Amino acid sequence: MKILLLFFGFLKSKSIDDPFEHSENYRPIRHEEIKEKLSDNKLRAYLAKANVLLGYDKPVKTLFEIEDLTPPWEDEEAWDALVPKERNRFNFRKKDALREKNKRAAQIEIDERMKVQGKFLEIIQHKGKHVAFYFVSQLNKFKEKQRLRKEGKNIEPELVRSGRGPTERPSLGKQPHFLFILADDMGYHDIGYHQAEILTPFMDKLATTGVRLEQYYVQPVCTPTRVQLMTGRYQIRYGMQHGVVRPPQPDGVPLDEKLLPEALRKCGYNTEMIGKWHLGMFTEDYLPQNRGFDHFMGFYTGSQDFYSHNKCFSGMCGYDFREATAGQPEVIRWDLNNTYSTGVFADELEKRLSKMNPSEPSFTYLSFQAVHSPLQGLIMISY
Repeated sequence: MKILLLFFGFLKSKSIDDPFEHSENYRPIRHEEIKEKLSDNKLRAYLAKANVLLGYDKPVKTLFEIEDLTPPWEDEEAWDALVPKERNRFNFRKKDALREKNKRAAQIEIDERMKVQGKFLEIIQHKGKHVAFYFVSQLNKFKEKQRLRKEGKNIEPELVRSGRGPTERPSLGKQPHFLFILADDMGYHDIGYHQAEILTPFMDKLATTGVRLEQYYVQPVCTPTRVQLMTGRYQIRYGMQHGVVRPPQPDGVPLDEKLLPEALRKCGYNTEMIGKWHLGMFTEDYLPQNRGFDHFMGFYTGSQDFYSHNKCFSGMCGYDFREATAGQPEVIRWDLNNTYSTGVFADELEKRLSKMNPSEPSFTYLSFQAVHSPLQGLIMISY
């Protein structure tokens, strides 16, 4: 069975070999012990090591090489014998301009080095050396990627050569399973391999074994982005470019727009949705189980409490956590009150995948509530 994983979030599933799961001795590196006071000598030693890794132990390179030549003005005949192109080598005005450009470029490089060094010292004192050197390694990867792109080279040639890139297509008659994972309001730099201070080793691992869309642009808020994903068309085409759908708002994706799950059902796919919908709910026709999804479990509105699953708007509050199958009445999942939505959605995914028939193609849309506001992390209680 082949599953194409379209990854825009994070996944907790026992079906994927996660080296960090079920390990009693594992502690995430963000929990590194940092109570040790670093002396000035240790800080200087760590900074010197970081400078070597970043290449800052070498002098700043100059942009332009300038020949330091003495013009043969004393020999009038030799000067007259020079062609204009050769005389340009002694153009002091041009050389002065180049020297000024070199000076400005060198100052920019020095300022950048000082900024990075300051950031390194800040991280190592507040989050520990492991996080600080992780920052250094990600910065080096980012610079190498920039260099390759500037040279016009493929930044991930090995992935394409090994057949894991976009050149690999399912043959006719063999339909792959699709698992699309969406993170809500996750920023471009909120991931480890983008120089982030936020550590995401599992997502970094998935990214290095897949294909990254580094120049993929979306809308800045929920509803317009989701509607583009579901329709494949710009949100301005059907009047949903102005913002999000509010709970009492009689609005949603126009019913004459065909959504992705509807198209996939015509191709023989089973369709599942887990998580946040936020594309309209004011009549039953706009609900996900009536827009192409065979099964839905999650909530219809936008931001809500991760634990109580209550959504409040203009002084009114209501419980929004449901499950529905196409063609059947929905069920309010009161039993999931006071449960953390991220874990609920991951567990539901595992349950639905375990019941999936491998011989029947499936499309599963896992739309996490995280990392959208409110900022509520998982509370671990020990007795």
